[in-house]
This record gives sequence, C-alpha cells and structure tokens, in this order.
Amino acid sequence: MKYPTLAFLLAIICGFILSAPPALAQQAMVTVTGIGTSSAAPDMAELEVSVITHAGEATQAMNKASAIGKSILHVANKNKISRWDMQTGNIALSPTYTRTKDNKPPKVNGYQASITQHFKIRKLAILGAFIDDLIKAGATRFSGLRFTHSDQKNLLKQARINAMKNAKATADLLATQSSAKRGAVLKIMELAITTPQPVRLMAAAAGGGGGVPIMPGQVTVTATVNVTYALVTRRNKITIKSK
Repeated sequence: MKYPTLAFLLAIICGFILSAPPALAQQAMVTVTGIGTSSAAPDMAELEVSVITHAGEATQAMNKASAIGKSILHVANKNKISRWDMQTGNIALSPTYTRTKDNKPPKVNGYQASITQHFKIRKLAILGAFIDDLIKAGATRFSGLRFTHSDQKNLLKQARINAMKNAKATADLLATQSSAKRGAVLKIMELAITTPQPVRLMAAAAGGGGGVPIMPGQVTVTATVNVTYALVTRRNKITIKSK
C-alpha cells in the first residue's frame, strides 16, 4: 500500500486554497446617530383635574368630593366638552393621622377623598376660561396640561424621516473625511421617541377674571436612530456598491 507523499498533500491543500473564493476583507463600516424633529402648532390639549376633600368621617369626605366632582362635570358640559372626551382617572379614600408622642401608633383624625378627571379639549380657544371655571367649581389640583396635535402620527413620521436624513448626512461627512464613500445601510435601530410632556399647573397659581392666560406654543416630536452604513474604500469597492 502506497502512502501519499508530503509534497502530494501540500499540492492538494494549495489547490483547495487557490480554488476557494477569496475571503472578503473585514467589512469597513460606520455607525452614526441621527436626530430628527417635527413641529407644529397644537390644536388640542389634555388636562387632568383633581378635587381633594377632608372630613371627620369617610362618607362625609367622599360625599364632599362627589359633590364637587359633579360641579366639575357640569362645567365641562357648559364648555361643550364631549362626553367621549371625559374620563374618570382615579377615586381614592384614605385616613389621615395625627402623630403621637412616645412612639405610640398614630391616631386617625379624619379622612381624605379625591377624584381625578381627565379632559381632552379640542378647541384651544376655550382652554383658559375652562380652567378658570374648574377652579371656581372647586378643583384643587391640576396634575398636568399637555398640548398635542390631532395628526400626531404624521409628526412622528416626519421626525423619523428627518432623523434618517441627519444620520445619512453625518455618515457622508465621516466617510468623506476618511477618504471613503457611504455604502448600503447594514443596520437601523430606533433609540427613542420624545413627545410633548405635561406642564404642571397648581390651582393656587391660577384663577382671575377673563380666564387663565394660555400660550400653546409649538409641539415638537423628536426621533433618534442609530444607523450603521458600509464604507466603500479602495480595498472593498469591488464587492460593495455605494448608493
């Protein structure tokens, strides 16, 4: 039985190496962050309103809160807020305590009741007068005022488009400074979407004739993306085509 010689084995190995497709060089790439915004004048607002009452008995506290809550709903109807734009957010009842000396357990001295209502205001022109009416009706806390836009989806879409444009421009700049060209997109990751946040209002700071002064300003939606592009260099320009 004849065994293959070392030279013969080396020849076979070399043949496999030469016949195999050339291994691609490690992919040159660049990862950038793109930030895009889209703004518009708001055309609606959302408001959370709470009433908080105290009494010696639980039923008394809740009855007082319920009476004021009915007045608040009456004010909403008066300002032509649709029933579909009203929602009860929370109803709570809890005891209040008096601290005692000598590390003794606190004593119940009464009860606190609260009712929270959420309103969507589709006509910003009435917002100031509406808030003023709510305070007069007995509202004691405004959890937040948030201006929004009825076409929020389109604002988000445009913010994403702008974020991708920003990422593309940054990649072009970095590629040019590296004597390369921007190639195909290899990976896209959406990092964050930022929408308008509520502005806290306190009843004590509001009120007055003519309604609470309101400045809607603009609502801005921000999108952030991470995009990885291939880099076309002299070394890999044959295997990667730039767009």
